[in-house]
Amino acid sequence: MVGTGNWVKLIGLGILITCSRSMAEEATTSNPTSSGIAEDNNQSPTTAPSAEETTTSEGVACRKVMMILAKRMMKHLNGCGKELQGKYPVKEEFQAHFQCNIRCFMQGVQMIDENFKLSNATAEAFLTQQIPEKYRELLRRMGTPCLNEFAPKLDPSDEYCVQYGEYMKCLQNSIAETC
Repeated sequence: MVGTGNWVKLIGLGILITCSRSMAEEATTSNPTSSGIAEDNNQSPTTAPSAEETTTSEGVACRKVMMILAKRMMKHLNGCGKELQGKYPVKEEFQAHFQCNIRCFMQGVQMIDENFKLSNATAEAFLTQQIPEKYRELLRRMGTPCLNEFAPKLDPSDEYCVQYGEYMKCLQNSIAETC
């Protein structure tokens, strides 16, 4: 039987491998020249990038953001899972409270405040502390709809932390749609 901590590691590793493969595939299909810059004989250096190139560069940024988030999640979720498993050693209880892993993660990366509340201020603090500046606007664009929808719904007194999990699903779906 695989322990909870190992499942978290396996899921995180799967995310990292998927992102790495996507980045490698893009690098091999862009027809790089010896200078490392993709060659395009139909476009002069002074022309604006095409819509396809803009989408491609945003796709690379998306994958990098996903890698950053996956690494942050792996670091915190492993500890959160162990803490939760210690609190709820019976499998059924642990599974019922599993969304509290998300709340623990959000607290660990300071996405929520000491009262377990999410706000524009805590989201901005998370971006500033955890995400490189060049990816912040992309993550703001992906996360703002979820922030607006779920910040008022997060209930620190909910023993099962349901809305924290729903918030993370919203973010995951937003990232998937954008990327």
